[in-house]
Amino acid sequence: MDKPRKPRTILERFTISVLEVSEFALFIILGATIFVGIGLLITKLWSILVIEGEPTSALAPETPGKVLASDILVIMDVLLLLIIGIDILRTLAISIIERKLYAQAALEAALIAVIREVISSELRHRAAMDILLFAIVILVLILSILIARKYL
Repeated sequence: MDKPRKPRTILERFTISVLEVSEFALFIILGATIFVGIGLLITKLWSILVIEGEPTSALAPETPGKVLASDILVIMDVLLLLIIGIDILRTLAISIIERKLYAQAALEAALIAVIREVISSELRHRAAMDILLFAIVILVLILSILIARKYL
């Protein structure tokens, strides 16, 4: 036999409904953002490959080789942002459906975000200490993912 459930107060029901609506709204906004990012990625690829046969760039460096390299970095940056968004979207969908939060998916998104920062920092020429700190953060996140897989 099932235990009779304790009736919830109006405030508890209202709070739960607000949270559910907020989760759903966040899911819709994140999904729309991902579609806009995909459009931006397709536009950038189109501008590199098709328009006048010449690579173009918003950064407008002096030489075509630098143009292509910076365009590739921008594409990788947008692509990694999309992967982060999709990973967070997946985590949010699972938490909405199953009412559980999976730490492993959040740690994977954090790892991708750090790697994205390392790749995009190539444009800013970071100091060696910053790169060392990034390496330490990546190592800690990888260890956290391994621990989460084993124990959570």
